[in-house]
Amino acid sequence: MMMRNRNIAIWAVCVLGALVTTQAFGQAGPEDDMLDTVRGTSPSQSDQRRIQDWAQEKVASLKQAARTDGSKALRDYRAYFNEQYNNTGNDNAFRLALAGQLAIVAASEFQAETDAMVSQTLARLLLDFGNIETLPGLTAGLSSTDQSTRFLCAGALSRLTTAIGGDKTKFDATVASLQAAGQKETNPVVLSRIYLALSFTNAAQVPAAADAILAIMESRLTARRAGQVGIDRAEVEALQYFQSNGVAAALSQPQRSKLVFLTATLLRMDADQFNKANVTPDDLDYLIRRLIQEEKVLAAFVGNNTGVGNITKEIDEGGHLRRNEVLQQAYMWVGDPTNQTVGALNAAPWNVPIGAP
Repeated sequence: MMMRNRNIAIWAVCVLGALVTTQAFGQAGPEDDMLDTVRGTSPSQSDQRRIQDWAQEKVASLKQAARTDGSKALRDYRAYFNEQYNNTGNDNAFRLALAGQLAIVAASEFQAETDAMVSQTLARLLLDFGNIETLPGLTAGLSSTDQSTRFLCAGALSRLTTAIGGDKTKFDATVASLQAAGQKETNPVVLSRIYLALSFTNAAQVPAAADAILAIMESRLTARRAGQVGIDRAEVEALQYFQSNGVAAALSQPQRSKLVFLTATLLRMDADQFNKANVTPDDLDYLIRRLIQEEKVLAAFVGNNTGVGNITKEIDEGGHLRRNEVLQQAYMWVGDPTNQTVGALNAAPWNVPIGAP
């Protein structure tokens, strides 16, 4: 009898929880009636505040539901909010207001270091919405303590480069936020998305974007010299950016020199690592990708003249079995530190120190 009563109690709790979740995320409540009164309009300032209050209420109920029925509550919330955003009765101005007000609420949650799964749900919603109004939330999410949230926010920003580039104030602020995030980012997968988010190819925007990317690369190089960064493929996205149409032509000579110096140093370090006999398969894959892209960048600025290295050819012909030959080709670029033989990059205008230490 006691067991039967216990089972009934458990069933009742489950049903009650389901009803609460349904009421919060499936059925229209009084707060949703408010949305219906403004969704077909261009919301006034007071309407904007009401929408923000609504979003805060929904996030509060999400946080509560996530404690008892985590994954289901998160799925329901995301579906519910997308239904509100994609409602066929929405005026476009209302849709933008909804995204913008949720972004403000999300930014506050990101800064408050909210539950990781809640944080990720909010980041996914901003990614789902995919419009410029989400910018305050996305840039705030770059500083989240949850790496998945940072990944989602950086990825969403990488899809908004055209819209961001269309507003100089937003562009300048976003580039600054991405640079600051990139310089302290410890997860290489997140960092690769930050590089992508900085990949502005408009000639007028390239100099600022390039400065940010170069600053991040320099920080990474410093960390690698100190043994704080292992082998990964994060810089592949940055190196590919500098090969994009029009990007190299938009760089100043100081930027070109800095890029060549950083790339040459990374190439030498990667060739040294590649030359070891006990490289893991994952590291080997990363190193091959990096070395090929590094050499492409150097060739784009220096040319494939006689006397430059050809690491790619050695890798194509023998892979890791040609590791010593790969290192010798790297020295043809940066010079051999053992015998002080000069490489293609040691002379002006690049003036890379021999061996790219």
